[in-house]
Amino acid sequence: MFTSVGFRAWCRRRGIRLRYGAVGKHGSIAIVERFIRSIKHECTRRFQVPFRRDRVRGELALYVAWYNNYRPHGALGVRTPDEVYRSLAPACEKPRLELRSRWPVESRCASPQAPLDRGGPHEARLEVRFLGGRRHLPIVSLRRAA
Repeated sequence: MFTSVGFRAWCRRRGIRLRYGAVGKHGSIAIVERFIRSIKHECTRRFQVPFRRDRVRGELALYVAWYNNYRPHGALGVRTPDEVYRSLAPACEKPRLELRSRWPVESRCASPQAPLDRGGPHEARLEVRFLGGRRHLPIVSLRRAA
């Protein structure tokens, strides 16, 4: 158990809540359990795990970078951990491209509702990149066509 006064103060300054789980009790550390499940389903089951420790660490580092910077989390209000840490608005709240010229502004087809960006040409380009060239770590963006 972390009982150091200095550690507790460090966490408090950073807005980190300490969580303690009961040994052997399912669900007592749900956030950590959910993260481990995500690693299994989105990372280690998607490629052949290398034998060398440095290669495994490299693959996990890429996954963690993708998880923190590009993957929205429902538990964080569809923000990425990086957006929460840096107090940024979630990407889904930035003005969205609307390619349908007669689409009603008030449409409630998706949540959260984002303001419209109707300027410029009504063509867009869907870009899909992969972090570190790994097909299981997609970075998807929609950009206005030039």
